[in-house]
Amino acid sequence: MAKPKTRKWSNLKGVVPDKPQVTDERLQRVLKLRDERRGKDMDALAQEWNELEAADALAKFEQSKRNEKYDAIERLILDQIETVVKPAAGTDLWRSNSNQGTFSPKFTPIAVVTDKTALRKWIEDTNQEHLLEVPKGALNDLVREALDPALAATLTPDQRALLKPGDPSSGAPPPGVTVFLDQAVHHTGGPVVKPTGQDDSSDD
Repeated sequence: MAKPKTRKWSNLKGVVPDKPQVTDERLQRVLKLRDERRGKDMDALAQEWNELEAADALAKFEQSKRNEKYDAIERLILDQIETVVKPAAGTDLWRSNSNQGTFSPKFTPIAVVTDKTALRKWIEDTNQEHLLEVPKGALNDLVREALDPALAATLTPDQRALLKPGDPSSGAPPPGVTVFLDQAVHHTGGPVVKPTGQDDSSDD
């Protein structure tokens, strides 16, 4: 009999608490749907999971096609406002006479950091160190490195004894950080469902 595969982070089950569950209306609906399926075996549950994945694939494809239409219409509307509406009305707001609403351009600045050193110096020079707080994604990476035993397995007992909470493979998160374990299903394979109309380039 094949040895069961060890799932990464499964060693934390029962060691750190499960991610807190919010009791709300959605959760109650989820629990009701779960209880309605109590009598189903794994094969039936897997089949329903695959059916949902197929529906998701189709919905994502259809949403992608809709997004392309949004983009095309948006570009044309902005062009019409700039070249037709503004010259004729002196304003960049267009109001429909057939209950289609109003349209006007929206401008949103997008920030991209190209020189982290210069930005950090500015933050420090202006005494805004609070802007240097660790973002959530980076903190998660630090915690996972700390809880990952891979490096510790290569160290001597004396080296492991020098590890401090938050150090890679220390087994403990940085001070002030609480760890919860989120459990979910990862699925690969299953029936390959090709969204209908995937090769259809027509705009119907």
